[in-house]
Amino acid sequence: MPSKKEKEQPKSLRGKQTKAGQLLSQLIRQMALEETELVKGEDCDDAMVTKAEALARYMWKKALGYTEIKVDDDGKTETITHLPDKWAIDRLWDRIEGRVPTTGPEKKEKRSVSDRVSEQNARRLNTVADNSAKKK
Repeated sequence: MPSKKEKEQPKSLRGKQTKAGQLLSQLIRQMALEETELVKGEDCDDAMVTKAEALARYMWKKALGYTEIKVDDDGKTETITHLPDKWAIDRLWDRIEGRVPTTGPEKKEKRSVSDRVSEQNARRLNTVADNSAKKK
């Protein structure tokens, strides 16, 4: 009869990968709650926040766009405007709407609707061209 320890161990490679993934997720969640990140506020209102909050703030910043002022060694200032990033908007909007990305094996990248329509139109035009060539 197998011991209790042997029953708990995953038997297949997939089971081991699943267990390792769960452990990694657990550790990431624990680390996300650590208050180690400094957020600089306006008028010296700096605060220590969790890694999760710092990451969320970064995503909002990227989604909304921002202006950065750089000062070089000579004292010259340069203003750089960063436009909103689509990936951040998509991620935040999905979270707000309650759509959470699924985890698991990566799937083939799905073709966009416009690509599929273009391919279908090309097939139809080729069929029409073949049929008219056969009639001649």
